[in-house]
Amino acid sequence: MPKNEAIGIDVGLKHFATLSNSEEIANARFFKKGEKELAKAQRKLSKLKKGTKERKKQGKKVAKIQEHIGNQRKDFCCDYSHA
Repeated sequence: MPKNEAIGIDVGLKHFATLSNSEEIANARFFKKGEKELAKAQRKLSKLKKGTKERKKQGKKVAKIQEHIGNQRKDFCCDYSHA
């Protein structure tokens, strides 16, 4: 019959979490990975004239990149909270 052991969790900045059994879960830096792509898209957006079709399309691209980064963060946290 398996034992149910309690494990303490310390959430920090350098590591996502450190468990009481000395296991460390790395902090995934999703924004740093997508930052270059996001910056390029935002630069292109800022150069387009307001109210144009192209600006609207580029705005959607920027929003999609931002949403992707947010979803990665949310998924990472949810994967460990249900483990």
